[in-house]
Parts: sequence; structure tokens; C-alpha cells
Amino acid sequence: MVPRLRIGYFLPPHAEGGIARHVLALVDHLRTRHDMVAFGDRTGEALSQALRERAAPQRIIERYPTGKRGVLRPLIGSWAPMREARAAFLAEHLDVLHFHAGRLGALYPAIVASRWARVPVRLLTVHNVAFLLDLCRQARRAIVEDRYGAFQADALARLGAGEAAA
Repeated sequence: MVPRLRIGYFLPPHAEGGIARHVLALVDHLRTRHDMVAFGDRTGEALSQALRERAAPQRIIERYPTGKRGVLRPLIGSWAPMREARAAFLAEHLDVLHFHAGRLGALYPAIVASRWARVPVRLLTVHNVAFLLDLCRQARRAIVEDRYGAFQADALARLGAGEAAA
């Protein structure tokens, strides 16, 4: 028998569409076997309503800056929300924290806060699959055309800037 776990779902700003469906499917499947809580901001009202209908507890954390460049900029602008997230994670005594992202920049502060709170297991689901599949197609083309090095440098620079790869 699997022990009852305390599972947290960390939702990005404006959690809608595929992210919302994914989280609700997990909540529906796991809520009778495990305790759970959803962490997010106030922008995902439809998902918040669906979670309330399922009696799934929610904790509001101030919205993280959604700076699109790099790792350090989102972190530097997020000390207060990071401390708030850490306190929320500690208060919930989580066994698992599952992050959901369409873009990673907005989640770096929460990921750091979860490490700071010593959440033992952290999972990340990235929801931009169509974007990632297109990126793989472009990478294969660059390999065939013997320009993968340039492609990789350009793609990483664009991702770091929060832009789609060309």
C-alpha cells in the first residue's frame, strides 16, 4: 500500500487550456488517495473555480515577475514572492511538488523556493509540446544541413530571451 502523500501543484500565471486540464485530471485521479493543495496566483479564475468545485484547497501566492530573459532576472525581481512561496511550501509539509509551466522563466523563483523549503520531490511538466516538437523538427533540419552549431546557439539565445525559435 502506497502511503498517503501530501502533493502540491504549482501553477503558472494564467493557467488555462492544457495546463488546467492536466492539473484537473491529476486532481480527479489522485484526490481520494492523497492530500493535495494547489499553489497559484489570482489570474487563473476558471481553474480556481474548477478546483473549488472539487474541494481542492488552494493557496494564493503573489504573481511572479514574468520577465522573459534568462534565469537571474526573474529570480532577482522575485525575493518577496520567493519568501512567500517558501513559507507556503513549509506550511503545507509537502512530500511532492509538481510544477506546471508553459515557459520556465516564471517558475524559476518557485523552483528555488521549493529547494529552499526542502521539498523532497519536485516534478516539472512543460506544456508547450507543439513548440518543442517544432524545435525538434528545426534541429533535425539543421543537422542534415550541417549547421547544427549555429542553430543551437541561436535557439538557446532565443529561448533565454523568451522568444520562439525561428
